Amino acid sequence: MLGVSLDVTRGRVPKLDTLFWYVDRLSAMGFDQLQLYVEHTFAFAFNADISSNCSPLTADDITQLDAHCRMQGIELTPSIAAFGHMGRILSLPQFRHLAEVESDTPWSNQPWPTRMRGLTLDTRNPEAMRLVESMLDEYLPLFSSPYANIGGDETHDLGRGRNRTYVGQHGRGRLYVEHLKFLAGVCMRHGKRMMFWGDIIRNHPELLPEIPDDAILLDWGYEADSEFPALTSVARRDRDVIVCPGVSSWNRIVPGFHNAFTNITHAVTAARTHDAAGLMVTDWGDHGHFNMPTCSLPAIAYAAMSYQNPEIRLDASTISDIERSVFGKIVPGRFDAIMQLATPGDRHHTWCDLYAPIGEPHAIPWTMQLIEQHAAAARSVLDTLSDCADTENKIVADEWQIACKASILLAEKSRLLESDAPPDSSEWKSFAARVHAFSDEYAAVWRRYYRPNRLEDIRAILQNMLTSPVSSTQRPDFPSS
Repeated sequence: MLGVSLDVTRGRVPKLDTLFWYVDRLSAMGFDQLQLYVEHTFAFAFNADISSNCSPLTADDITQLDAHCRMQGIELTPSIAAFGHMGRILSLPQFRHLAEVESDTPWSNQPWPTRMRGLTLDTRNPEAMRLVESMLDEYLPLFSSPYANIGGDETHDLGRGRNRTYVGQHGRGRLYVEHLKFLAGVCMRHGKRMMFWGDIIRNHPELLPEIPDDAILLDWGYEADSEFPALTSVARRDRDVIVCPGVSSWNRIVPGFHNAFTNITHAVTAARTHDAAGLMVTDWGDHGHFNMPTCSLPAIAYAAMSYQNPEIRLDASTISDIERSVFGKIVPGRFDAIMQLATPGDRHHTWCDLYAPIGEPHAIPWTMQLIEQHAAAARSVLDTLSDCADTENKIVADEWQIACKASILLAEKSRLLESDAPPDSSEWKSFAARVHAFSDEYAAVWRRYYRPNRLEDIRAILQNMLTSPVSSTQRPDFPSS
């Protein structure tokens, strides 16, 4: 299995035509599975409040996309949070009491880190089980795939609230495994093998054998030096494990490609060495999903190439193949400029640095020389994009233009911070005007390919960056939904 997991819940919900284009591109690269990560961005018929004002995917969208995927040789596999990461759902008044630790803040007013952390289900509440079962009963039958990814990752608050006494007697691992077994049963009833993220069970390897043997463990790690311990765990026995590296795109303007390529190379080596059942490369959308999905395609293309041929290296020939796959043709010097543009993202969250209020120090250790090099690399890539602005690749040109312009804004902001120009100076006022113009361009590209869900969060946070400095612990002034 060679797959991609695309986040469609933390900001962007693609239009159906955009998803068709994405599937066609993945098929051409050799992928055979796609998962769209969903928390609340599906229009559940049993409760419209779950996706209210979230411009969700519909049942008709899924069935059309499933049919298109089958035509392209790709399996569309459901991926839905049914344990942790249920923040939006469990913040709704009618479901708030079903959370392990109840939230007293409406989801739309929560800062991005809190939204991403989410809330965990009270797994010993029968009403909570009925909620999850209703979600899966409606969602899973829409897919022809024999698999279903129910999440199960990052259950941060499990056993820390309503089930604290139970955990004191039986342990958190027991609470976790019992719910996973319940979810496996629901999947089985729908004729699907359960997939689940493997980060929590790493802490309780002795309980792994209790999870049904046909459940597939998704072993994720996103750093250059990440290991994939499930592959070599004694508790694995004959269990299928899929290795899941990342594209290092989230919280970045341009993905940290040096980190991503190394992470993917190590993941492919581990998968081949230890007989993994496949590889799935992940593309997340933390902090509002500012990052452009087409900017992740170089890493996604490399994942396909290296998994299909583990002997390849990131040499001139491979780079040419990646560039041709993403942009349609090779432009001398473009990929070198992209890699230079990507360098800050290897260690730092460039999007977070861009939107941080101007009174706060930036996190990236810039020098004036690095700032100028960053801006020059962005302009260099920007100058090459007209060659892929045809109908088929227009989304690539549009999104890379936005990424380059955002990178230039980051360089300009960093230069002004280094220069100690006062906030009321003409330099900052000129910069503010460019941010406003960029916000309009960004919104136009978003609306062209994605539904309106959460776009205004991005625009609000860019506006906040230009206003009086506030502490980073304060929430962004998100519009209500």
